[in-house]
Amino acid sequence: MIYEVTNEFLKINETKGTIQNTSAINTVEVSDSAAQNSGFFLYPLSKISFNEPAIYLRCVENNASAYVRVVSFVVDSGGSVGGGSSSSSSDSSVASDEEIDDLLDDIFG
Repeated sequence: MIYEVTNEFLKINETKGTIQNTSAINTVEVSDSAAQNSGFFLYPLSKISFNEPAIYLRCVENNASAYVRVVSFVVDSGGSVGGGSSSSSSDSSVASDEEIDDLLDDIFG
């Protein structure tokens, strides 16, 4: 399912699977509650697997939105959210210098 998230938290329907932030520029907060700054950041073009009865998403940037793709299966075991804690693979949440250069070229190019 594809969700458009804004600055207001949105509870997703899925209780386990993988979340992908498809935005090239906007960061999404992922949390197990609808309280601002209670979760972690899912950076542009990153993904995370989860197993949690309630997941809330919001776009971190003011007056912006991001599209988030959620599937009900685990894509990789690199990171997961569950049991009130979160972790993520460094591969999926940190862009390389080349990826940052490409991103900046796309924005300002």
